[in-house]
Amino acid sequence: CLSPLLLLLVLNSFCCSYVLLFFCSDHRNLCQPRQQLNTQLDSMSRRIGLCALIALVFTVLLATATLAHGSASECLAHPQDSTLCTCPNEKPFCRGSYCSEFNDYPNHCFDCECTQAPAALTSRVDPTVNVVLIMSQLNADGLRKACHMIESLTLHSTAKTLQFLPITEEETWSQLRSSACIQRVLNGNHTSVVNMKRVDMEAALPHVRKLLDSGSFQTSGYYSKELFMLSPVYHHVFPDLNHIVVLDIDLLFVGDIKELWDQFDRFVDTNVMALAFEQQPTYWHIMYKYRAKTKDEYPGGAAPSGFPGVNSGVMLMDLNKMRSNRQYNQLIKPDNVRSISEQYQFQGHLGDQDMYTLLGFTTPKLFHILPCQWNRQLCRFWEVGYESLFPQFFACPEPTKVIHGNCNTPFSKLAEAQKVTV
Repeated sequence: CLSPLLLLLVLNSFCCSYVLLFFCSDHRNLCQPRQQLNTQLDSMSRRIGLCALIALVFTVLLATATLAHGSASECLAHPQDSTLCTCPNEKPFCRGSYCSEFNDYPNHCFDCECTQAPAALTSRVDPTVNVVLIMSQLNADGLRKACHMIESLTLHSTAKTLQFLPITEEETWSQLRSSACIQRVLNGNHTSVVNMKRVDMEAALPHVRKLLDSGSFQTSGYYSKELFMLSPVYHHVFPDLNHIVVLDIDLLFVGDIKELWDQFDRFVDTNVMALAFEQQPTYWHIMYKYRAKTKDEYPGGAAPSGFPGVNSGVMLMDLNKMRSNRQYNQLIKPDNVRSISEQYQFQGHLGDQDMYTLLGFTTPKLFHILPCQWNRQLCRFWEVGYESLFPQFFACPEPTKVIHGNCNTPFSKLAEAQKVTV
């Protein structure tokens, strides 16, 4: 908003300087015959008038341009050390990590970029939706869940092309390909063109083994498998891809994955990936030692005053940014992961989402926070013992797009409450 005023100020200063220079250069000639003096004054008046006319024209042009393209966002101080920006009517949509749907300021956004229309933003991202799945040594129930997730995703998709990229071994791949539901997905008449290509598990694992040297994650239990720590280095596993969506198999889609894919266009420059918040006090519990020592309730606390941790059941990854972001690549080095873990007295047990939660405590700008509707988690394990706190974490008023049956929770639990067709 200040740029037009500065330009006008410079222009007026130039005009005044020009007139004064003319006057000073000719002041010795003022004591001359009246006819010559009148001629001199007429010339000065013409020059003053010309300067005023130029200033007027520039004022009109700059005002017109400002109204046509939208004024700059009005930025106000905000108590949470963020920048609260008011988007002009010409650019009413926010794009960034803390936009209008995440706060109580309609048509306002935190640390965001104002844009003319959300539909115009998707051109920055590859229209092919690349879906990465971890599918190792699945039993019959695991295969059933994976098939239902893939089928529900495909049925609701309006994306031009879907490319499924299961990371698995040959045996599971053969079972998956021969299943009836996957045959329906690959051969059915869908809105999206559907492809499926196996990613060799053994070829992918070497990328993660150095990362596990940090010793900051639990070495026993289901999520201790190397595969569950692979996602932080997907930018090396998929060198030819720019964007991916990473999904757990215990999901059910009731919304369009293209809308989820379009969340990439809400990333700001520092965001390398997007995840939803953890929807129960998992990390509030894990951080009890740190909290008792420091009285700091931000790590693990409920949003918006705290950072409750993230859930890796649904992730968007900008692989280009993961490759180029020096801070991210430094933070995931074993020594740095160990250092952050010690700082927070943190011992994880949930694989990659533990690492992302740690990074969120220290460097939240790396993450775009997905609306809870894109990862509606059903697990209530931590409701016992935290009855009063649990609703602060679990609440999700937004219409559900993806149901996450974590802790083996039946999808019907949410369907009964929200009348979602499953």
